[in-house]
Amino acid sequence: MNETRYASLAKMNPDAAKSLFAKNEEDAAKKRAFYLKKAEALNE
Repeated sequence: MNETRYASLAKMNPDAAKSLFAKNEEDAAKKRAFYLKKAEALNE
């Protein structure tokens, strides 16, 4: 966590930070899967 806002959140509200970070990772994985699928469709 290099950004101040993330470090601040983790210090001020660790439970909310864990939940939000997990949600963020889940959303990023979904976006990545979406774009990988799109790339495969373009390469067919």
